[in-house]
Amino acid sequence: MGKNPWEDPDHEVLALAATMQAKGPKRWMRLGIGLLVIGALTFIAGYYIPLFRAHDALREEFQQLSERRRLLDEKLKTTEATVKRLEAEKGELQSKLDEQQTTQNARKQQLEQLSTSFDSVIAPHERKGAAKASAEADRVRLALANHVLFSANSLTIPARAKSLLCDLGKRAGKAPLRIVATTSERENPSPVLKAKYSSLRELSSARAAAVSDQLEKDCGIPADRLEAVGLVENGKSDVSSVKLPAVVLELLPPEK
Repeated sequence: MGKNPWEDPDHEVLALAATMQAKGPKRWMRLGIGLLVIGALTFIAGYYIPLFRAHDALREEFQQLSERRRLLDEKLKTTEATVKRLEAEKGELQSKLDEQQTTQNARKQQLEQLSTSFDSVIAPHERKGAAKASAEADRVRLALANHVLFSANSLTIPARAKSLLCDLGKRAGKAPLRIVATTSERENPSPVLKAKYSSLRELSSARAAAVSDQLEKDCGIPADRLEAVGLVENGKSDVSSVKLPAVVLELLPPEK
């Protein structure tokens, strides 16, 4: 049986088909490689790029922490310097307080010794309630009833009182002396004193001046160490447990 003409194989078609069959595996290979490349790029884009971004963020955060640490270190150094300065100032202040306390203790002891020294002189009058010596914060107060220092109804200082004043003045050393003559508004002076002094304040001032003059003239105490003051107390009947009128010698020992 004979073949139709179109059934005869076309040599060109057969050659093309053979060529395509030969190139088929290579195309699939190239396609596979392309897919691998795309996959690799996708992996890189999906994994390494966020990793790089995270690294940049961590680096920035590290820089911020480093700067913060630097600032904290500077603040710590400043604080340590302040603490050292305050400790030094505290030490200096404590030294001054200790020195001041030592001075105060020595001052207190000095005043107590001075008060004790006066006690031995005024003991006979103290037993009768007519004299009293006491050491206070910064001075010694020695209260003497008027009749211990003055003759009756006058401002005359008898010999025994002069001796007492000079003994007290000698024991006071170089301490300033403040003579405070004090009376009560209820005092009723003798007619002789009333005639000479118009008021109780004037009378008290005269008593203080008389004691001051005695200490200066007969006891050798310089006038610049003496101060005379006259007072009239309202509502008081005594001073340092000594009945008014009385004279109080206030002694403030000089600083050493």
